[in-house]
Amino acid sequence: MSHSQPIREGQIVAGAQFNEPMRVETVASNGLDSWVVGLVGTQSEKFCRVTLTSRDLAALLELEHETSRGCQVYDVHEKNLGYDVTSLDLNSGELRLIEIKGIGEVTGTVLLTPNERRVAQDRRDCYWLYVVTDCKSQPKLQDHIKDPARFPWHEACLPRRFSVRRRQVKKVGHYYLSVDALTQPM
Repeated sequence: MSHSQPIREGQIVAGAQFNEPMRVETVASNGLDSWVVGLVGTQSEKFCRVTLTSRDLAALLELEHETSRGCQVYDVHEKNLGYDVTSLDLNSGELRLIEIKGIGEVTGTVLLTPNERRVAQDRRDCYWLYVVTDCKSQPKLQDHIKDPARFPWHEACLPRRFSVRRRQVKKVGHYYLSVDALTQPM
């Protein structure tokens, strides 16, 4: 992959947004964090053009990884379940609820919504965090993190505070953690 194109011509991609595996025909930068990609169906030979962000690229890489493990994979990111992908290993029966995060740089900060963090805490047995770094140039899959709730997440509060029965209550917008913290020995 070149520095300016994290997806390359000739690459085969698959995902929930496609009806079939797609071959990348053209790639053009569309700003800092997105690319316009020309795709052709490997079976139908139908052409389509899509715009992919670094988050989209991260999801495609992770879906590819799970499928290569022999898992049945479902993209559920639009259902607001607190994770992006359900992966079931048909041989072992292992279930993974996977939250995918893409970072444009080699290092940075991962954000979880309150819903994602709640599900991570409730389903510690099967919740996984998959982080793809350097999405802007050469995406790299980091080690997958089982039970990310065990890390010291920090609150990123919204600027407003609310009063409930004369008590100030702050609303948490996201929880954040440095990618470096995920790679440190425990």
